[in-house]
Amino acid sequence: MTEALTKKRLTESTTPSPDFFDIASRPSLPVWLDRVRPHQWTAVESILRAYESGTDVVFLDAPTGSGKTLIAELVSRLLNLRTLYVCSDKSLQEQFIRDYPYAKLLKGRANYPTLDFPFPRYNAGDCDKTRDRGCHWCDKPGLCPYEIAKREAHTSPIATVNTSYLLHEANYVGGFSNMPFVVADECDTLENALMGFVEFFLSKQLLKRLEIHAPRKGVHKATIVEWIEDKFIPAATDHMGNLSTFGPEHIEYIRRARSLQQKIEQAKSVVVEFDENWVRDNSFDGTLVLKPVTVNKYGREYLWRHGQKWLCMSASIISPDEMADSLGLDEVTENHPNPLTWEMVTVPSTFPVRHRPVIMVPAADMTKAAMDEDPYTLDKMAGDINTIAEANPGENILVHTHSYKNATELASRFRGTHKRVTYKDAVTREEAITRLRSEKGIIAFSPSMDRGVDLVGDMCRVGVIAKVPYPYLGDRQVSARMRTRLGNMWYTVQTVRSILQMTGRMVRNRNDWAVCFILDSNFIKFWKKAKRYFPKWWVDAFRMERPPVLKKSAWEIVHDD
Repeated sequence: MTEALTKKRLTESTTPSPDFFDIASRPSLPVWLDRVRPHQWTAVESILRAYESGTDVVFLDAPTGSGKTLIAELVSRLLNLRTLYVCSDKSLQEQFIRDYPYAKLLKGRANYPTLDFPFPRYNAGDCDKTRDRGCHWCDKPGLCPYEIAKREAHTSPIATVNTSYLLHEANYVGGFSNMPFVVADECDTLENALMGFVEFFLSKQLLKRLEIHAPRKGVHKATIVEWIEDKFIPAATDHMGNLSTFGPEHIEYIRRARSLQQKIEQAKSVVVEFDENWVRDNSFDGTLVLKPVTVNKYGREYLWRHGQKWLCMSASIISPDEMADSLGLDEVTENHPNPLTWEMVTVPSTFPVRHRPVIMVPAADMTKAAMDEDPYTLDKMAGDINTIAEANPGENILVHTHSYKNATELASRFRGTHKRVTYKDAVTREEAITRLRSEKGIIAFSPSMDRGVDLVGDMCRVGVIAKVPYPYLGDRQVSARMRTRLGNMWYTVQTVRSILQMTGRMVRNRNDWAVCFILDSNFIKFWKKAKRYFPKWWVDAFRMERPPVLKKSAWEIVHDD
């Protein structure tokens, strides 16, 4: 037993009631919590034992509905440590606050108004106070809404920020560094967050303003470094001008200049870092995108040092070995001479297997090579999607296409009575999600709804994976990553992770139900080599069937089998 539990004199076989977790330094647990479920208490005990043994990082692999956030809150209370709850985006922060209203919410500066100028045209992100003077936008900087929210977060037993905010605040400002206990939700997104933090991006629009062109594609790295030093930094410096001569009416220029100053500082760092571990991403014409092949060398300095104990949670950790390697837990540097230790705690699914079947029915091979060879591939895929729609009149259907091109092609071939929905950017994506949540008889062809979408109950009863979501090998960073020590494992894990996320968009509680079909026949080949990476709760729900099952409604499949 851990020290915290020993003090409570609790036996290992007992599942405590919520009032067991009442401590003087925290408000009572939320009223919605009527009991702690056995699997949650088992996870809490395992996590606490890991910390007692000296473990630095605990990975909590827990599927949807298992109560990850509650497990984290119970651990936080028994440790009685100031806790920072880190979410992958702002919407998950807001969800956390709804569940735990006593926690303090902190977002980036731009989300808060100034005292003296209208919001949102002016916001706290425009703050220009220095040690010598106050802020032009607030006559009383101490009453700035952002500063108030930040002070409350710093003094609260528990606060929530998003990953991007933590990386920038902890590494540039020093706030929220060396936190006693950090909980990272959706921790499988940490690698991408770190990548976004260290990569160097110059947009086509910015380069046009500076009247310079990005280096030609294919030039040597030395040429790119020379261009940054001799072209970009001088042009950006000349463009900034003297900020002190501009007033509130020039707010857009002031923001651009401040952003440019940050780009200059980042460029100086990139010149030092840009080595064989970095590649140029040529996906966007007219831009310059430089990124590392892996971010493990940056994990210790930019992420892990900001917490003394870490609890990293996700429904799709897949392989803790791969995640630990990708995030640099074993990296040893002059500043960090000892590797971090980690353990894995696994929670089973509490949703009935029959409520969440995943059914493989091969319709067509959606790999590029197969599609190039067979011009009717998309017609075959669309035909089976039409069959599924005919069997489920009035039900909402989400088709995961993995690319905008596939979404457009399949939507154009759809012949059913459902209302077709697709999208081309973040704004229209939100519109598509809104329609799924508020209308009936929708079929959405989506390249990017594998995350951040909760489709509860009648919002969606049928899912379709039309394309196995392999990482794109045409991306130079992905192809270079494949040549690293654990590159093949990384590639497989990324694919499994995306499949789990796709199949998990619909069944969101124990009483919910939905069917997900996998129609890409290439999944059969992938399944043979990757089955061991899929968690047991997912494997239990998976089965292969013949095409006649597509003519059965989701209700029949779930309730009549």
